[in-house]
Amino acid sequence: MAIFVYVENQRHDLATDELTAEQIRSFGNIPADNKIYRETPGDAPDPEVPVGPFKVHEGEKFYAVPPGTFGAVATQVQAEIDELVAEYGGGIRQTPDGQTWLVLDRFELGSSWAPQVAPLAIRITGYPEAALDAFCVPGHVRLVSGAQPANATPTAVFGSEIWLNFSYHPTNWRAGHSTLRGYVGFVRQRFAEGR
Repeated sequence: MAIFVYVENQRHDLATDELTAEQIRSFGNIPADNKIYRETPGDAPDPEVPVGPFKVHEGEKFYAVPPGTFGAVATQVQAEIDELVAEYGGGIRQTPDGQTWLVLDRFELGSSWAPQVAPLAIRITGYPEAALDAFCVPGHVRLVSGAQPANATPTAVFGSEIWLNFSYHPTNWRAGHSTLRGYVGFVRQRFAEGR
């Protein structure tokens, strides 16, 4: 039974539904000191692949992480979060579907908005490996004219609370280079458009 998997975002066809870490290393030209992880949905940490043969499923994704990356990356992300929380107030919130959001309590939207200052939620699930691509404000936020903003959909992102989810995504995101602080600047530009 032929199936396929992705290793470092490259498709590899398999003759069987079993793999080993060494086969994954050979597919991705991955150094022996890198750890290999199986990508899983949700916010739980991805599992490291086991030693020896293991079963795989059609379309599964695997990636490598160089030694020492986790501590440095986790420390940097936490430093970014701490800096933004110190500036705007707020903290981390989990949603019922397992997503992680950074909620900034006092984000200045600008003079085109009512109110001019409101909470801002940024979905940070998977960051910094995954691009930041979703942000919300409470459902009562409107343009000064009273109109609902463009490309903003009411959603119950935090359970029963209605927030406006903005469909507005950076086109030049670069993993390892783009930052949470930079994304906040991107969001500020969106609100400056006043539409």
